[in-house]
Amino acid sequence: VTGVQTCALPIFDLIGCDVVNKEGQSIGRVKGMIDNGVHDILNVKRADGKEVLIPFVEDYLAEVNVETKKIIVDWDPSWD
Repeated sequence: VTGVQTCALPIFDLIGCDVVNKEGQSIGRVKGMIDNGVHDILNVKRADGKEVLIPFVEDYLAEVNVETKKIIVDWDPSWD
């Protein structure tokens, strides 16, 4: 899905999705979702075990494909 309607996606469809950036670099895998009252935040577990919090908003989402369990984000792997 491009131009994602983020509120339309059930959280259980997102858990376990691989998260990569636009350059194809792995960020990690979706562990869960946090609701901060304003918008949802992806809780992504990196390969090194650290967690990265990525705002689940259009500014950072390039594509969400629940069929292939892949989310493409505008995010640098070095950002914590």
